[in-house]
Amino acid sequence: MAHMLNYQSKQLLEIAKRGVEIAIEQDEDIATSWINQELKKIGVDFSKEFLQSKKNSHS
Repeated sequence: MAHMLNYQSKQLLEIAKRGVEIAIEQDEDIATSWINQELKKIGVDFSKEFLQSKKNSHS
């Protein structure tokens, strides 16, 4: 389990770094779209709906 979380955290870091590069080189909307596609590929959901549901569950 720890190995899997370590691997996933490295994937997330690489996605974030590349996303910043795309935002600088091209456009923030393009970067956001690319990041969301990459997150979907690895099974991570940071959509607005997901984040709002997490926020509401902690209230």
